[in-house]
Amino acid sequence: MGAAAQGQSFRHICMEVDDIQATVAPLRQRGIEVSEPKLGKDRSWQAWVTDPDGNRIELHDYNPDSQQAPWVK
Repeated sequence: MGAAAQGQSFRHICMEVDDIQATVAPLRQRGIEVSEPKLGKDRSWQAWVTDPDGNRIELHDYNPDSQQAPWVK
């Protein structure tokens, strides 16, 4: 993964996805390095990728067990 972006005003960008496995698989097939999806402390699935500029991107898959469950569709 690329070096951390310098001077940015945020730590990472979070993108909600509907299915973490279905999102990660095609990225990896294209040669993009993505962390193994894991269940976070908030009971939501997450995986991480770094863009070419070093910005960290969190892929976040909410589910009914997530602490944010009231916002899950």
